[in-house]
Amino acid sequence: MSPAWIMLMWGDPRGVVAALDASRRICQAIRQNLFLAFAYTAVGLQLAAMGLLNPMLAGAAMASASA
Repeated sequence: MSPAWIMLMWGDPRGVVAALDASRRICQAIRQNLFLAFAYTAVGLQLAAMGLLNPMLAGAAMASASA
């Protein structure tokens, strides 16, 4: 088999549509998660710089966000 963008394991060509749809949804979820991570970090940094965020709470929040 030569390299391809999409390789069908079965003879049904509708698998291409399903693969492209899944790819779009996965990329959308990745973009959303990256945005939320950057927004969370930006807000957390501002609160920490102002002294409004307890370091223990920040550590717990970071640990729960990455789990």
